[in-house]
Amino acid sequence: MLTAAGRRMLETSRVAYHECLRRVVLDNLHGADLTRLTVALQAMGSRATDRPGGASAARRWPTPREAQRAMALDSWTSE
Repeated sequence: MLTAAGRRMLETSRVAYHECLRRVVLDNLHGADLTRLTVALQAMGSRATDRPGGASAARRWPTPREAQRAMALDSWTSE
């Protein structure tokens, strides 16, 4: 169990981590790169909330070869 001081430290660390992440990653992405990251994070978020046996249970992750092929195709069509 965290003490009150531990909770304050945790919150301070969380805020500092998010600020650093924003500065290092998000501030350096623009246009299509930011859009791609947004779409990828949304897809990961929706998969994280999938329930076994639900409507999305039939989804599967692409193989490395399929992912590589999709990225190669995307580079030709998304700009």
